[in-house]
Formats: sequence, structure tokens, C-alpha cells
Amino acid sequence: MKPNERGNVCFRVTRRCNLRCGFCQAPPNGKELPLAALKHVLAQLKTMGIQRVKLTGGEPYVREDIDDVIAHCSRLDLDVTLCSNGTLLDDQRIRVLHQANGKIKVGLHGTPELHDTLVGAHVAHQVHSNIVRCLQVGVKLSIHTLLTRMSDRDKVKSGVWNAFGIG
Repeated sequence: MKPNERGNVCFRVTRRCNLRCGFCQAPPNGKELPLAALKHVLAQLKTMGIQRVKLTGGEPYVREDIDDVIAHCSRLDLDVTLCSNGTLLDDQRIRVLHQANGKIKVGLHGTPELHDTLVGAHVAHQVHSNIVRCLQVGVKLSIHTLLTRMSDRDKVKSGVWNAFGIG
């Protein structure tokens, strides 16, 4: 957890993940705060003047209680953004995020083939579908993309643009 001078905190709520990306900077170790302790830390951050919380992992959505964490951030009037691989979103989770006026930052790394190679699983179409579902209900969304030697600028651009329906 790293606060900065502008009232932002990046908070790793888990190191667990459903993917095994070769570029991951948060290898899984299974250690994470229980929900009550996490809520306590979030409340303390609010009293310290923190206004925005970015929930990261691993993959935050592997936590069965992540919807409770998001709702708690909303009750504390914290702006919340989730950094996600986009594979574990469903209608309920999208609805919770939307109701909390939360944002999501989804990893999408170019064409489906390139994305799947980088994350080690055939999930690009699922991620794309979940991005579209978020946008349809009005969840604020951004995409982060890993560029590697395998990346082709035009293919990365077309893969990301297609996710937004503009490719």
C-alpha cells in the first residue's frame, strides 16, 4: 500500500490470481487481510485524507468478498478503481461496481492471440465480452496494455480498439 501526496492509495488486496502471466509483479503467496481488517484499514485511510483507492492484486476478483470491499469503499465515500485481468467479471460484480460509481482498469494486450499468449490462457474473448458489458451499463473503464517484443503496434491498437467497438 503506497499513499501519495494527492490522496491516492494503491492497495494490493490479494496476491492470488486465476492466471499465471509471465510478466506478473505480484506472484501469488496466498497472504491477504481478512475482510474485517481490510475494512478497518480502509476506514483509517479515509481519516488520513485518502480520497481514491486503487484495489490491485493478483486479481482482486478472486476474493469472494471483493463486492463487500467495493461497497465499503463507497460507504466511506472513497473513489474506487479495480485493476483486473477482466476474466472474473459477471453481471453481479459489474452491478456492484456501477452502484459504487467505481472504475475498472482491465488488462488487454492486443489481438486475442497475443493476449492469450501473454497471459497463458485462452481468455481474450471473455475479457473483450466483459469490457463490452461494463461499458454497456456505464462502468468507467480504462485498458492497460503490456508492450513486449512480440507486440506489433498495429495489432495492439486494433485489439484494444475492437474492445471499444471502434476497430
